[in-house]
Amino acid sequence: MRAPGIIGLLQLVIPVAFALPVALFGLSWLLEGRILGGGFVGVAILMVAVPYAVTNPLDPADVAEAAVERVVDDE
Repeated sequence: MRAPGIIGLLQLVIPVAFALPVALFGLSWLLEGRILGGGFVGVAILMVAVPYAVTNPLDPADVAEAAVERVVDDE
C-alpha cells in the first residue's frame, strides 16, 4: 500500500475538520446525559468513513494518479 500523498491527506483532513465539531457536540451531550449525543457521534464517524466506502469516478486522487502515470514512465 502506498502513502496517500497530498491529495489523499486532504481527502482525509477535510471530512475530519467537519466531523470534529459534530463529534465534540455529541460528546458534550453524552456527558450531560442526553442519549441523542450518541447519534451525533455516529454521524461524525460516518462523515469520515463514508468517503472511503463510496467510489467516485471523478475522484481527484484517481484523476491525478492517472495523469501522472501517463506522463511518468516507471521503467
